[in-house]
Amino acid sequence: MKAAISEVFTESRHCLCMWHIMKKLPTKIAGDLLQNSELRALMHRLVWSIQMKPSTFEMHWQLLMEEYGLQYHDWLNDMYSIRDQWVPAYFRDIPIYCLMKTTSSSENSNSSFKVNSSSANTLVQFMLCYETRIDNQRYRQRVAEFKTSSSVFMDTTQIAIEKHAFELYTHAIFT
Repeated sequence: MKAAISEVFTESRHCLCMWHIMKKLPTKIAGDLLQNSELRALMHRLVWSIQMKPSTFEMHWQLLMEEYGLQYHDWLNDMYSIRDQWVPAYFRDIPIYCLMKTTSSSENSNSSFKVNSSSANTLVQFMLCYETRIDNQRYRQRVAEFKTSSSVFMDTTQIAIEKHAFELYTHAIFT
């Protein structure tokens, strides 16, 4: 796929799917570290940050590897060696790079729906799974909208469109 994309879309840059890589994390880190929710949270915050510069990412990655003794972990080292293909910090030069998260969001939605349904379901079971998934999605949207509507815009740039975007979008989308 990577070769075909670069041949057909000569001005494009192929990126790996962050969602698929992070989905593999629990299967690649074994033992007590797998149960360490702090490690997982730190890893997710580090790799999902769209605001971080590459140099900051590299510094924090090294600190994280040292803190948890993962400097010699084969899979993590392999992922680090191709970080420019999947870590958002390396896409800052791409216009509208923040939209790259939309594919991961779609993958996440598809995955969570597949967990609750299968081809063996009856129509009623399918509809119950579907309604449960939609209810969960609506609840998360209401929470995001409440958080957005109950916060105050901190104007640091004095750009009118930024204030307008803050009023229009949820915090996650605005950021």
